Amino acid sequence: MKLSRLIFFALAMFILITCVFLYINSDYVVSMYEMRKNREAEESRAKYIESPRKDYCYVVDGKIFILDGNHMSAMDFDGNILYERVLAADNAKMMGAGDYIFFVDDENMTMDIIDSENHLIMESEPINNINGLRKIDDKIVLFSDDGLNFETRIFDEDLDPYLSFLSKDASIDLVPTKDGFKVLSLRRTENGLSSLFSKVNTKKEITSLFELSGYVPLKLFENSSGDVIATDKELIIVKNGEVDARRTYEDFSGMEKINKNYILIADGQTIIMDDSLNTIKKVPSSGLDHIYKLGKEVVIYGGREFKVVGDDGLVSSVETERDIEKIHYDGRIVVEFRNGFLIY
Repeated sequence: MKLSRLIFFALAMFILITCVFLYINSDYVVSMYEMRKNREAEESRAKYIESPRKDYCYVVDGKIFILDGNHMSAMDFDGNILYERVLAADNAKMMGAGDYIFFVDDENMTMDIIDSENHLIMESEPINNINGLRKIDDKIVLFSDDGLNFETRIFDEDLDPYLSFLSKDASIDLVPTKDGFKVLSLRRTENGLSSLFSKVNTKKEITSLFELSGYVPLKLFENSSGDVIATDKELIIVKNGEVDARRTYEDFSGMEKINKNYILIADGQTIIMDDSLNTIKKVPSSGLDHIYKLGKEVVIYGGREFKVVGDDGLVSSVETERDIEKIHYDGRIVVEFRNGFLIY
């Protein structure tokens, strides 16, 4: 009789302790359950497709564009070849921004542009040395130089010229304004490198706002507190032309602004911050040193792992069987490997 009472008492205590634990840690338990459910759902619909050798890749409109030498091909997420094109240049580079794919011929200083349905939009467009191509809001921005000056060419979403300007400083990032752009640039002087913060209007008039000597510029953001400049040493909030707040780090890997917070990868961890750069949460991310924006979330990746992170923290975590070369997103996450893709 005593034994049965002891067993009953022990069982009751176990149930009570378990209930108390689940109550105290309910948010954690729900989070882990949701993350496991999301991971299982992702894995159940994940599809691997082989690809030929590739020099460049761009994903848009449910298609994977691949350039191998002078041969371009595009396939859907099932691996079916949709388009093929042979370029005149043997050593062309392929870049993508928005709905467009750019083929750059450095030798002849020209570029061809096609849309996501393989229609030729521009042919043999004269160019200088291209340093970068980005989609910023509804604009496409092309960064180039001629050896003396740096040119920033801005197109609208139909690839019609919107604004272009020349400068001795190299544009790194832009933020749209009502009558132009705020510009973060790299300035080279006899004393070294510096970050230049300026603005340019649609009349191509450039006004210098702020300079940070000894800092290499990386990213520019705008928020309710002012403008956030990411450099190789610090995050800096500039308000009314003066430094309003700083956040120091040693090893910057990347940063993005999502729904309401910032996601920073620095010093081997992923940090979720509010508008004032205060830490909200940290996500362990050792070895994950790349970041890609998905919209209201980001994916951080490196080696054979990637994690999806949102305003509230970790959403899902996935390990792969191959080394990840790059992450793309077009409604679904596309993981690029050396000889194939994993579609999530």
